[in-house]
Amino acid sequence: AAAIIMAKIYMKQKQWQLGLTKCEEIINQSPHTLLANYNDVFDPFNEYNAEIIWSLDFAKDIEGIFDPAFPGRSFAGNNSWRPSMFNPRLRDEPKNSDERDALGAALAARGEAFNGTGLQVASKDFAAKFPLNDKRRELNIVDNYLGFDLVFPYMAKFWNLELDRSPRFNHSDNRMVFRLGDVYLMAAECENELNGPTAKALNYMHAIRKRAYDDQADWDITGVNQQEFREAMYDERKWELAAECHRRYDLIRWGILLDVVQNLEYRFWQPNVNIKPYHVKLPIPLQELELNPALLESDPTNNGYR
Repeated sequence: AAAIIMAKIYMKQKQWQLGLTKCEEIINQSPHTLLANYNDVFDPFNEYNAEIIWSLDFAKDIEGIFDPAFPGRSFAGNNSWRPSMFNPRLRDEPKNSDERDALGAALAARGEAFNGTGLQVASKDFAAKFPLNDKRRELNIVDNYLGFDLVFPYMAKFWNLELDRSPRFNHSDNRMVFRLGDVYLMAAECENELNGPTAKALNYMHAIRKRAYDDQADWDITGVNQQEFREAMYDERKWELAAECHRRYDLIRWGILLDVVQNLEYRFWQPNVNIKPYHVKLPIPLQELELNPALLESDPTNNGYR
């Protein structure tokens, strides 16, 4: 996990050789391996599989936790309303409101319910452009469940809808942070930036794409130039790592955050309207400014946030 953080920092600094060396240290020396099947990486019954390098580990039925953000409410579990935000479940469905009772009955028959804030796919672009023949699509775009069309597409890669094993606000489901699939794509990017789309860069990229497509004609990108490989990486990391909290930092590293966010169409909220150029950085935290007001002397605007 520490090596991944180091590699990401090197990549942000454009120290591509140091980043590649750290990625290959993980690939070649760690006990982790890529799973043959993408869906298996997110199996809630196998949360410690060989591809996952680091997760936040949650347990069910740990009592006695009080959260001051919700006075008057008690929460079973280890502050486990937080993992509930990362454990999507259906809500405000189906698309045809007359079928709500029928879908509710179908859910109940499976030990599931309308009982949470689902991870809905906010970007219309993501759902519209996700390749139809990409086997990762079924875990990233769910617009029909149990035969019922849904109001919004959901992202099911972190789903655990079982009420008995994963009740709301009392989840045992871990929150994935780092996995080896990410490292393979990082290594491919570093090699391409150093030497172009060499056999090494293609091998790292193809290791991820092979499990996403059945036909070689679909996964093989041999023949691209350096810029085409770079642009292929923009999409590959989007499809492979959706909702794993890497996208914003990728777009910042590539220098395209503002352009990408402004040119997407969203279902709710308006990040494309609200984003500003200074959002590529964060403000200095208030507590740091209180400890040392001199931090504002060189930039009274606090990077545009004041």
